[in-house]
Amino acid sequence: MSTNRPGDKILRAPYCNERVDLNPFAIEELYKFHNKHFYSDLSDLEAPKTEFNGHYLFTLDETEIKVPATAENIEQFGDIRVGNRIECHMRLGAVYDLRNHLIVDAACNPYIYVDRNLAIYEQIKSIPEYIGVDHPYITVLDSSCESLPLIVRLLASGKKFAVMLKNNGFFEDELHSMRADDEDIVINPVRYRSEFISETDEPYMRSHAWAFRIVTVWYKGQRASLATNLSREEFPQEAFRELYNLRWGDKAGFRHLQKRLQIKQFTGTRCATLLQDIFGIIYIANTAEDVARDYAELAGLDLTFIDCVQSRLVNRLIDFATLKNDLIYALLVDSEEKSEVMTKLYQDIEDRIKQGIKG
Repeated sequence: MSTNRPGDKILRAPYCNERVDLNPFAIEELYKFHNKHFYSDLSDLEAPKTEFNGHYLFTLDETEIKVPATAENIEQFGDIRVGNRIECHMRLGAVYDLRNHLIVDAACNPYIYVDRNLAIYEQIKSIPEYIGVDHPYITVLDSSCESLPLIVRLLASGKKFAVMLKNNGFFEDELHSMRADDEDIVINPVRYRSEFISETDEPYMRSHAWAFRIVTVWYKGQRASLATNLSREEFPQEAFRELYNLRWGDKAGFRHLQKRLQIKQFTGTRCATLLQDIFGIIYIANTAEDVARDYAELAGLDLTFIDCVQSRLVNRLIDFATLKNDLIYALLVDSEEKSEVMTKLYQDIEDRIKQGIKG
């Protein structure tokens, strides 16, 4: 890839000044449009091979990102004291497609915020905006999301989920009382957990008992327990081993997706430029995954490549920061140059992916 890139100009005047007026949510809409188009194309297939038992499989995780501690950013995201320094950190909550390797949705939240469970639920609820309202999906959540208010919200709304439970966490008593690897349990928030339900939660959450399954998975000698509302008929206990492997297993592509949002250096200090960088990287990453998937299919590579190798290969081949800068530059210039820069950007992605898969 050439060292003289169009995107280098965004670090210099007048473009660094013009970026302040570039709405970062225009880039957000760009990656969202790409994602909706991708799932629309996928829905035309009779049985997409990247589904899990007829469902799309998503996870949601947060990445902590240190940002410049300007007054504007501190007002937006809050500050924390590290030693004798004041720093500014944001929490980037992202929805990931575990089998298609897309970053589906992202929300930039303050480092400390009260309504975390509600924010997670709202992102899960937004998934049909991308995949279509009729397509079933499952959200698989890490133990950091173990929360009765969140689980009750998901149960009440009928959203399918599987949440990893901590051995000494919220459901410790239920885990210790289990006599089998797949059991139904009933929780009454009022009687047993009222101290954990905040006053801001809806009254229906405290109105009656809630039932769900706890399924135990053994992976490489380690015991993991998942709370879920997936039906036993459709998802027997043995199905959860594969689900566990896709999210937490050694070869899960999720870790490679997450690395893309661990941004170490931004191209500006204003809040708008931070969001431009984040949304720009998401767009580049998703485009690269889309191209890689197409070339993998042309090369006759199977699902094992997509699940275990593709995202690692994309991370190795694609310079996300450089191409993201090119994307931002394209949005700042006139239509003729914009078309030229975007065409070159897509060509760079295709050439590097094609070369990597052939190699």
